[in-house]
Amino acid sequence: MNRFKCILLLLFLLVLYPIKSQELNKKTIDYFSKELQYNPLQEDYLYISNTEVSNLQYSEYLYWLLRKKGVDAYRKALPDSSVWMSQSPFYKPYVEYYFRHPAYKNYPVVGISYQQAQAFSQWVAERIMENENFGSLNIEKLIGRLPSEKEWMKAARGTLPETAIWPWEGNTTRVEKGKKKDLGKFQFNYKRDKGENAEFNEVGFITTQTYSYWPNTFGLYNICGNVAEWTEEKMAKGGSWNQAPYQARIDYESPINPDNFRSASIGFRFVLEIVSYKKTVQTKPYSLNAELLEKYLKPVNDSLYASIFETSNLLYNTFLKENQDASLTINNNEWLNYTRYAFQLQHNWLPRFDFHPVVNISHENAVKFCEWLTIKYNSFPKRKFKKVLFKLPTKEEWEMAARGVYNSNPYPWGNYYIRDYKGQYQANFSPLEEQYFNGYLKTEIKTDSNTRNIYQSGAIYMYPNNDFTISRKVDSYEFLCDVNSYLPNKFGFYNMAGNAAEMLAEKGICKGGSWNSHNNSIQIGSSENYTKPSPTIGFRYFMKVLEK
Repeated sequence: MNRFKCILLLLFLLVLYPIKSQELNKKTIDYFSKELQYNPLQEDYLYISNTEVSNLQYSEYLYWLLRKKGVDAYRKALPDSSVWMSQSPFYKPYVEYYFRHPAYKNYPVVGISYQQAQAFSQWVAERIMENENFGSLNIEKLIGRLPSEKEWMKAARGTLPETAIWPWEGNTTRVEKGKKKDLGKFQFNYKRDKGENAEFNEVGFITTQTYSYWPNTFGLYNICGNVAEWTEEKMAKGGSWNQAPYQARIDYESPINPDNFRSASIGFRFVLEIVSYKKTVQTKPYSLNAELLEKYLKPVNDSLYASIFETSNLLYNTFLKENQDASLTINNNEWLNYTRYAFQLQHNWLPRFDFHPVVNISHENAVKFCEWLTIKYNSFPKRKFKKVLFKLPTKEEWEMAARGVYNSNPYPWGNYYIRDYKGQYQANFSPLEEQYFNGYLKTEIKTDSNTRNIYQSGAIYMYPNNDFTISRKVDSYEFLCDVNSYLPNKFGFYNMAGNAAEMLAEKGICKGGSWNSHNNSIQIGSSENYTKPSPTIGFRYFMKVLEK
């Protein structure tokens, strides 16, 4: 066989079979942990790949499809290499070589539709779950998908503030801080103007390798530039090698593309979302006794005590364990009204949530819990009080416990400020941040033809896209936190403001505000109404001494 025929045979094989590096039915999870290092995006149930998906990684997917699903599935998933011709006639060699040639194996895959990117993302999750090592993680299910626009923007900013327009500090496209040899270099791969000079190793004629340039504070490479990246909304975020720098800005409003749109400028990275854990990891219920209950009670007055903590998941689960009644269970589906993440649906039993306040229960079930605790305590042979009654508090009793020794201050910590002297928020709530303050609502009232009065009331806050949820996490917690978080008031009670709003004896009214409440709602004098169980509402039990 002469040299010309050998070259033709090689080209034929490259077109017919994708690059493959190993058998994916062996140690799949190990392969992906090495090739794609996942970075936590949302606590530890949402992870994002630290690079754009490469030609090699996508080729592994095609190789698996060819072996497991057949030629039709393989062909359906192939990238459209003809997209290179739409850029320039000079790019014709990339039609044949960009995806197939080993020289480009670590370059981002392009010519991929939105549907193909979604399918690859889910395929990664499925292969990981099939692996024999997956069982040791105690994870029941995870899914792979494209990031939402909001998730992508969060990933791009990393630990930088919401106002950041680039994945690095500053507002320029060149390195301003760091090693002397790097100063002045371009920070990402984009389409440069003719007047922009750059060293050869700073630029990409087209794309660059997925580990090029510098990672952001989350360790993500090329989150801006190189290739724009598909999101769930069918936007391509982050700009590309063939786009102007302003299109790579995090806050750039990318257009929505048609379902089957493909481009030499668009690739993707994916997220892995943990949906559920195995229930075998659930914590054992409490072994209750009078001493344990008394330990966590503090006096409000001579005959009234209250739990220093909001009622926790672990304590409520102890109640459920002893009362096998389906009507007492927790309705965690209510979480879906506040978050898209199924992980929160395990809030009532997953060990990490044991000491979060129990929420999503009805007023009737909170009352039944108090009745159970009353019977339980009065039956213990060794107890401090002869006879007690556990109950939900009245409005007056709750406010007495919340105020502590302070009679007029609006907050349980005894002053008029929601931050301490170090500038830290003093409760778990959803602050209205000063940076979004936009003045007060003004109402004009005419008293006669010549006189008018203008009244100022109601502060106005202008949040980006009217998204007040941005503030949920500025106090360190997006949702609930442990019942012993923050500092107690002078009576020793924790979280009398924020975390979970607390039910009163009067059904439909709760006090203290929650993780989702704004500034005024966490004041002692404020009340909120409710009509059904909610992730924002729990309870604190009080104890009345009937006989000493």
